[in-house]
Amino acid sequence: MTIYITGYTALEYWRWQMLTGTCLDRSAKTKATRLGRCSETPNEIKEFCNSFHQDSRPIHLACANKRNYPNIHFHLITQELPPNSLFKINSKVYVASPELALAQVANAESFIDTLLIMFEACGHYTLDNSDTRGFRQRPPLTSIKKLHAFTKHAKSIYGIKALCKAAHNAIDGSASPRETAAALLLTLPSRYGGYGLEKPKLNEKIELSKSQQHALGKQFLRVDMLWEKAHIALEYDSDAFHCDSKDISRDSRRRNMLELHNINVLTLTRDELNSIDDTERIAKLIAHGLGKRLRIRSDGFVQARYALRNKVLSSHH
Repeated sequence: MTIYITGYTALEYWRWQMLTGTCLDRSAKTKATRLGRCSETPNEIKEFCNSFHQDSRPIHLACANKRNYPNIHFHLITQELPPNSLFKINSKVYVASPELALAQVANAESFIDTLLIMFEACGHYTLDNSDTRGFRQRPPLTSIKKLHAFTKHAKSIYGIKALCKAAHNAIDGSASPRETAAALLLTLPSRYGGYGLEKPKLNEKIELSKSQQHALGKQFLRVDMLWEKAHIALEYDSDAFHCDSKDISRDSRRRNMLELHNINVLTLTRDELNSIDDTERIAKLIAHGLGKRLRIRSDGFVQARYALRNKVLSSHH
């Protein structure tokens, strides 16, 4: 029996590994560049995948021979893969790297859906309806740098063009689905419904001096979005108002500390993100700080904007 887990199911596996803290180390990478024939049975496949497969989608596997089982989708791969595309779980089971898995997902999904999945894979969260927030924190599965490196060595893989296009528009480091939504709305080109702003750094670390660390009780600060050269930070606040005096005091000290670093702080609340007018107002403020004007160059912008907002603000990918 040989199982090659890939696509959506491979991403499920990596999420599960990261959440349980038992992710595979570098020694699990293989130099194998071609897949073997699959000889597994449906029961064997489901038994192994049972521990982490919670998706409603079929189980996704790859192989070099045509197979057809109910609720199991096979990706036929006969071409050579880049080295380190496969990780060896045990003597009979391999899992696709997050980069290869994302290429296969990109081949099946729309551009925006691929971006949502990519932001999550390169971010610090996993969607989880069992959590009251709708997501859980975990280390990134991959990075934009790794995705770009993979695309250079996997030009014959199905989905590689779609992966490259999405990677060009994605950003590392998102900490939540709403941060992802805000980043996409602000930075995607107008033909996709975004405002075309320069890409910021997400959850960037701001180093503090010893005295500042003592005053704030932290060694550093992180800002949700940072346009470093323009000294502009955007903080996404999921609560419209902080009424507790401790919260107000903490937020004030944090803002003052950022201003000491010559960073102009803007705030985007949940209600503002849900409002087209308020989101556009924030986009104009950021554009002004960047020394630019918002330029909508797409005739179908209004329709694309509604479609993008509907997708990223209600997505459960």
